[in-house]
Amino acid sequence: MIFILFLTAFNLFLGFSLIFPIFPEFVKQLNGNPYDVGILVSIQPFMQFLFSPLWGMLSDKLGPKKFIFIGMLGYAISFYLTAIANDIQFLYLVRILGGILSSAAIPTIFSYSSYISNSENRNIYLGIIGGGFGLGLIIGPFIGGILGTFNIRLVFFVSFLIFLINALLVLIFLKELKFGTIQKSNEKVRLLNAYIIFSLFVNFIVLFCATNMQIVLGILLNYKFHLDVLKIGLIIGIGGVFGAISQLSLKFLLNLFSEKFLIVMSTLLLSISMLVIPLINNPSLLFIIMILYGLGFGISQPNITARVSKKIPNEYQGQFMGLFQSSGSLGRFLGPIVCSLLYQVNPNLPYFLGGVILVITSLLLIIWF
Repeated sequence: MIFILFLTAFNLFLGFSLIFPIFPEFVKQLNGNPYDVGILVSIQPFMQFLFSPLWGMLSDKLGPKKFIFIGMLGYAISFYLTAIANDIQFLYLVRILGGILSSAAIPTIFSYSSYISNSENRNIYLGIIGGGFGLGLIIGPFIGGILGTFNIRLVFFVSFLIFLINALLVLIFLKELKFGTIQKSNEKVRLLNAYIIFSLFVNFIVLFCATNMQIVLGILLNYKFHLDVLKIGLIIGIGGVFGAISQLSLKFLLNLFSEKFLIVMSTLLLSISMLVIPLINNPSLLFIIMILYGLGFGISQPNITARVSKKIPNEYQGQFMGLFQSSGSLGRFLGPIVCSLLYQVNPNLPYFLGGVILVITSLLLIIWF
């Protein structure tokens, strides 16, 4: 079952990132402008912010499998509609639909993993799923760029097939969890207690700052070091590779270090990578910086999720995962908006601000987490 969850996580972000290299040109073909590109990219995380808690709550009541299937099938349909879109207004509607339906799959993948794991292996399971997300993000843009050289709409048709096949695999091979197999707790829990709210805040901060890093890095590297697209892609790709490696190596890391230590150190690695970028003058050092960034981001996400998930009774896992993914989606939504405004003031400002925020967050994690 964990393989199907890993494959689903991988395909979710593979299909999502396939469009990165070609989306600006596709929007231009539909008579859109750069402003439309920014809004259309932000629509999906905003819809996930709004609807992930609802899907997570429903999965607690009705079982997670059917919502993973709904998310993958609905996302497949949205990519097919994108492939046949002929005007920008229709594309806006399709992106809204895709954001709503994809938000059914993401929290329920995590909640399903929580249901079938325990306190000893939950970090490992969540790390495997996170590794699937990371690998999808790495491979997607390369495949999208290659397919786009033949035909831009081919990218969307391929994404449609990926999600359709994955939906069928979920339907056939993923077992629905019977409510009798989910051990329930007699403890009455306030889902939004202070500890949970703090974890949602940390997740928001990490995703907000990570998005800042990703959004303006290519522009900054071109502006400061005059690097071409290939070199920028290699530098950014290093971060993704080490992020995926760190998530798939969590079992080894947890044998060496405590969960809290990994969370604090990973947040500090993220802050260091952001604070140092504006200070370096040698572009070759960027590879080291992106390794630190990839390790920090890859280690932080599954460990934060698992640490809080262990404190949530099983019957509330879907609701918690919905809220957790919603907080991350809000960070991904606000990140591009805030960092673009900061970049206009000073190209280095998004990194200095993000680094300082993460240092403060690391100190709060030591005290409260």
